Amino acid sequence: MLDSELSKDTVLHAAEQVKEYLSPNEEEHRALMKKGMILYRQGSVFNVRTSPSLVRAKVQDVTPVSCELDLEFFLASTCSCPNPGLCRHLLALFLYVYASYERVGTFLDSWNSGRSTQILAQFQRAKRTEIDDASLDSWYAFFEEEYKDYRDGKSLQTAAGHYEVFFDRLKRKAPQKVEIKRFFIIHAAVYTVLTILDLLAEKEKMHQNEYLAEAYISELEKRILTELGEMKRYAMPFALDPLLDESVERFRELLFHSKELQFERFSLYRHLWNGLLNREKYISRERADLEERLAKLDDFASECKLGLAHLDYLQRKDEALETFLEEAGPDLFPFTFDWMGDLTARKQWKSLSKWLDYVYSNAGEFFAASMPFNEKRRASSFLLTIFQEYSVQTKDEAAYEKGCQVMLPYSFSEYAHFLAFRKQFKSWAELHLLIGFSVEDMDKEMLRAAEKEAPESLLPIYHRYVWMEISQRNRQSYKHAVRKMKKIKKIYEKLKAKEEWEDYLAAMLQEHKRLRAFREELVKGKLIHA
Repeated sequence: MLDSELSKDTVLHAAEQVKEYLSPNEEEHRALMKKGMILYRQGSVFNVRTSPSLVRAKVQDVTPVSCELDLEFFLASTCSCPNPGLCRHLLALFLYVYASYERVGTFLDSWNSGRSTQILAQFQRAKRTEIDDASLDSWYAFFEEEYKDYRDGKSLQTAAGHYEVFFDRLKRKAPQKVEIKRFFIIHAAVYTVLTILDLLAEKEKMHQNEYLAEAYISELEKRILTELGEMKRYAMPFALDPLLDESVERFRELLFHSKELQFERFSLYRHLWNGLLNREKYISRERADLEERLAKLDDFASECKLGLAHLDYLQRKDEALETFLEEAGPDLFPFTFDWMGDLTARKQWKSLSKWLDYVYSNAGEFFAASMPFNEKRRASSFLLTIFQEYSVQTKDEAAYEKGCQVMLPYSFSEYAHFLAFRKQFKSWAELHLLIGFSVEDMDKEMLRAAEKEAPESLLPIYHRYVWMEISQRNRQSYKHAVRKMKKIKKIYEKLKAKEEWEDYLAAMLQEHKRLRAFREELVKGKLIHA
């Protein structure tokens, strides 16, 4: 029974988190709770397994989904369905768990009773906080007041809570005018990012699931990009000019507020300057501030250099950017990706060529650094997309091939296809040998093409395979070796090199003369006589 495996306090703690996140005053939240209740009452929860604070189960919907309920940090719960955040399946599982300790009706009554108190709390906050649409200081005073209220409440201090609960609070108070509303949400997202960075800086206070911080900052970045995209569709009203003027310092905080998540901070900073502040008067102010700070040689020197480089990029100062790339080294390698992507989108091939030289020089050290394989694979895939477009547009095929070479082994797939497409099968085979691929793992279509176009290129691959199989010293591996030896014989015959085949076979018989089972397989394969 669940009540013997999970503590009641843990379950009730989760219930408080659900009530904090879902408001009975929101139609969307009421509908979500209703759907979760329907699934629970239909008996859709099955295969339930527990640990001290986690509950895993299947929930039968149109198709079954897998849920993992985190009772300590409820917003870190996950479901295999495509809906982000808290979904009906997680609610159904929660209600299933809750029913082992208390009546579900008790929870629903408690949740619904929060309607009037929440309305009162919202009224009180609105009463004490007057937001001036034309004052950025007013917005940030509101943000700070809301954040203090949020932290003083019962909410767990997690990145998930900051994004799902706190940011949602701020959005609800956005001004009604569309152009101001979008700008307000951008600033609300920036402020929320800063609060998550503060949370990460408090390492001794961090909760178990703060590794999710990057994911939630990524979601905030997506929201900012969405708002920026919508704002670009219309001419920016003059009413925004005073707010933009005040935003220069506010957005600069992304560079210097914290040492955490440097890549994510600079990415946001770059997007905001691209979308809102790309004007000479703002760039001049920012450049003066960054140069002054860099002269002090403080702990944020790399942020200063990145910021100045982006200002150079906005002003098309190619010579300054070349100097930056010469001095940057591999540490700043990932920060250049967005610039290269933008140059590609704008078809600035001459400017891009300088950046490709930087990749050639620094890719090796970057890919040798300690980081997950998937991150390196994503980086190589992104860069090769740029190299390919550059090569096609400039007819410089060598640029793409060199890019593949400097990013090996993470560029293996693209490089193998490149060589096969150009029927460079000798190099294609050497690449597979270099990476250590077994012939059984190779692309069958490419393998057939190599057998047809350049069969001699496969001999080293087959020779190595035979040697590896025989070294296993078992009957099954001898069978595999003999199959490939028959392939080798056909290739030698096709090349009219019968003597070379006979020399190879004789050498194999001499080297492995004590392996009786291997000799028996050679006989069965009709490569030798009994």
